[in-house]
Order: sequence, then structure tokens, then C-alpha cells
Amino acid sequence: AYGRNAEMDKAKHLYSQLQQQSKMCPNKKTFLYLMHGYSHSGNVQSVLEMWHQDITDDTIKYDEHILTTVVDAMARNGELQNAKAFVLQTKPNCKELWVALLSGCKKHKKQDLAHDIYCE
Repeated sequence: AYGRNAEMDKAKHLYSQLQQQSKMCPNKKTFLYLMHGYSHSGNVQSVLEMWHQDITDDTIKYDEHILTTVVDAMARNGELQNAKAFVLQTKPNCKELWVALLSGCKKHKKQDLAHDIYCE
């Protein structure tokens, strides 16, 4: 609920507490909820830190839903070239990643970039 209401400090604090007190092993849903919250509150840096540092299981790290959330966070916040580079470095054949990037192009009125991506 904290993530949906953009109270990310509380969400991150709760996540840290759960990890320390219960030795909780976060799963894909845990990361998705936190990353979505950060993304929708404009905190791209926290999304990237979580992807690079907190997610240690490659099965989760390279899951298409997780990757799409990372791309969406960057694209939502205008980091379109970084998002494109991320797609190319991780799963360039994943349609959902490209759709998230194109959505960011639309939001930020970058028709030329969207056209280039579509034609690639």
C-alpha cells in the first residue's frame, strides 16, 4: 500500500525491517511492488540501485516483468536513451521492453526516437 500511495520511504523502511528481523528472502513480487512504487514516484535511481544491488538472483533480475519495470521507470522520467541502452544490453528481443520504451517516447513527445526504434 505504501508503494501505491507514493510513500516510498515507509515502504523501503518496512522492506529493510522485514529483511533484518525475519531474514526474509524477497521474491519477484516484493521487488516488483517496490520498483513500481519508485517508478511512479519518479525515483529512477532507487529502481536502478535495487536492480543492480538488491536483486541477486539472476532468475528474478532478468525476469521480463522486472526488466520492463526498470525500462518503464527510465522512460517515464525521460531517460529514453538510457532505457534504450538498457534494453539492448539485457533482452533486445523482448517486445514488452520496447513497448515500455515507446510509451515513454509518446509521453515525452519524442516521435523521432519512437520512429527510429520502431524501424529498427
